[in-house]
Amino acid sequence: MMDNQRSLARYTRSEISAGLPPVTIVRRAAGSQQLSLADVMRTIAKRKVPILSFAILIFCAAAAYAFLKTPSYEGVARL
Repeated sequence: MMDNQRSLARYTRSEISAGLPPVTIVRRAAGSQQLSLADVMRTIAKRKVPILSFAILIFCAAAAYAFLKTPSYEGVARL
């Protein structure tokens, strides 16, 4: 697949004493830094619950602010 791909294994003292497998860090080649649309959509689908929760929270906060704020101006119309 990729000839320039390198992987590094990093151990911490607690992992060594516990006998856990190392954390593997995979670095991509310089030419493969761009994300495809499929990668972006996969990430959004994977994290849809936190994204929707944050959007609903912001919407509710903005709605509460808009309804509870004292009006600064009063609309008047003359015919």
